[in-house]
Amino acid sequence: MEEYRWSERRPIELAVNLYYKDQITEGCRTRDLGLGGMYIVYPDPDMKLNSKIEVVIQNPVDVKESRLIPGRVVHRHGDGIGIMFMDFTVKDLRLLQDIFHSAHRGLEEHHAAEVHQIS
Repeated sequence: MEEYRWSERRPIELAVNLYYKDQITEGCRTRDLGLGGMYIVYPDPDMKLNSKIEVVIQNPVDVKESRLIPGRVVHRHGDGIGIMFMDFTVKDLRLLQDIFHSAHRGLEEHHAAEVHQIS
């Protein structure tokens, strides 16, 4: 399968909420995330390709802040959906950057703990 992404995806797991057809589904999980979209574990057989959705993402740096990012379903698999972000703002971009930095710091801390255990 050819990839048409304009940004790299990283394996980041987050809790997100989805708005689809005026319904909210809370507690979904991402499998990966990039500046252009995300993969969400969400096995809803009714969600079709090109469906418009909105994703609520909480900022891991400032837990009081969350953003509602519009997107559309660009692929489906048995366990979930691939979302491409649509019309996101500078604030949305900053949120995604905060998430990447937070995930990177978490990996560095995890790696440092493993090295310490080996010593």
